[in-house]
Amino acid sequence: MTKERARKFLIVSTAVLCLVGFGGLALALTSVFLFDAPGSEKNPATILLFVCALTLPVTSILSIAVPWIFYARKHYRAACLLAFVPVLNLAGGAGALIWLEIFNEGRFS
Repeated sequence: MTKERARKFLIVSTAVLCLVGFGGLALALTSVFLFDAPGSEKNPATILLFVCALTLPVTSILSIAVPWIFYARKHYRAACLLAFVPVLNLAGGAGALIWLEIFNEGRFS
């Protein structure tokens, strides 16, 4: 990957990850309400959804800073790949929601 393409990609990903990070803050602040239902603290899918929601702002911030460090060290491909780390949080959260819907009939407990 060339330096210019990596720089353009990182500029766009930084803007997107800023939005994801701010949205993730609201999600993280309200994620404690997942445990309102009795027995929900023992449900692995609910715990997975909680962890994914809680760590999304952190991974977004790290995915803004760390790729630029790799870019400065001329590791352009690694820098672009590291910008996709929050996708793991989103995929885990989506998987937890699907798990809750299919196996728990949409209930958190």
